[in-house]
Amino acid sequence: MAAAFLHAREYLSAAFPLDCEGLSHLRESLLRSLDEPYRFLEARARNEFDESFSEFKKRYIDAYFLFHEDALHVISGLKKAEIKIDPVSLRNLDLLSGLQYTDKSYLNRVKILAKWIQRNQCHLPLRQILEHYPRCYCNFNPCSNQQPTDMAAQIDGIIQEGIEYFRTILRKCEHLIVGELKAQHADESSLREIAVTLSDGPMVPLKPRSISILNAMIGKHPSEFLAEIRSVGKQSRRIH
Repeated sequence: MAAAFLHAREYLSAAFPLDCEGLSHLRESLLRSLDEPYRFLEARARNEFDESFSEFKKRYIDAYFLFHEDALHVISGLKKAEIKIDPVSLRNLDLLSGLQYTDKSYLNRVKILAKWIQRNQCHLPLRQILEHYPRCYCNFNPCSNQQPTDMAAQIDGIIQEGIEYFRTILRKCEHLIVGELKAQHADESSLREIAVTLSDGPMVPLKPRSISILNAMIGKHPSEFLAEIRSVGKQSRRIH
């Protein structure tokens, strides 16, 4: 009995106060019972406590497991309705960040947040762990406000914001770009990619060749492009 009593006390003390299906109330009730050890002199009280603790443990494991799966496997595609990071948009942001003199902070912020999500992925045998200890060894906290689902949404927002930043700069220099494209006789694929980027419509997957063409234009008209890049940068800072 002493070992079971000690295990229950340690488990309940370390368990997160999950506020779902009365779990928090049940946990508090069990902890109060443990503060009155004389009650366990009666077999009936011991049996009632064991049954209540077993019920708590089962419900707690199920709840913690679901929180853990929902949050830490956001990138793994376990949920159909989850927020997913569009790989095409991420690739476009990566390529556009290669434009000379432009702001690289959008891509850098995405990389930092992506590392956070990757670091918090977990493939440990969770249910086996929870049988003995109420927290995963990955230190996942279901009560924390900072979850990978929020991070994925934030990453997606930064990607879209970054792409729009680059498109705004290029649109402001559209007269230079169109003139250079006509003079260079660029290939059809690059022409289409650059034309779509200058438009207000959905993006298409970019290729490095298009970025090279745009960088050549920036190199040919650095003062004009720099003026627009600085102008857009100032507007962006005022908004944020």
